[in-house]
Amino acid sequence: MSRVLLGTICGLVFGIADVGIMLPMSLPDKTAALTAAFIARFGIGFVIGAARLPWPGWLIGLIFGLLLSIPDAIITKAYGPIIGLGAVGGTIIGVIVGEFITSQQGLGYIILFAGSRLETATVMAALLVLCTVGLALYGLVGLVERIVMTKFGN
Repeated sequence: MSRVLLGTICGLVFGIADVGIMLPMSLPDKTAALTAAFIARFGIGFVIGAARLPWPGWLIGLIFGLLLSIPDAIITKAYGPIIGLGAVGGTIIGVIVGEFITSQQGLGYIILFAGSRLETATVMAALLVLCTVGLALYGLVGLVERIVMTKFGN
């Protein structure tokens, strides 16, 4: 799988997950907010997937997640949730990309090895586990964000 395709997939998943977390919120211009959130999170996922740096995947994800979340946080003045979700989401994407690119064991290795042997069922099962873990962690961060914003919100 090419890094650009992997980045595109990661960006789509991150963007859709962020929009899913924002759907129940009441916003003045919901369409604009959801569109902007999707584009921002897609960009984070795409850049992390496509970047080729000599650092561990989690560090690449953390740095890009932070750097690309700061402008949105400054504009909206919701620093904690936006930067926090960007950092956590970026780190998760970085770990996933690292698993796919340099893995010798784990889910990334299983996916690559099974894919080279055309074992579609094994590939799909490993992808399902990987997506489930990633979405569960992201949902947990979204839940913590809602609790924190309810208690200490702007």
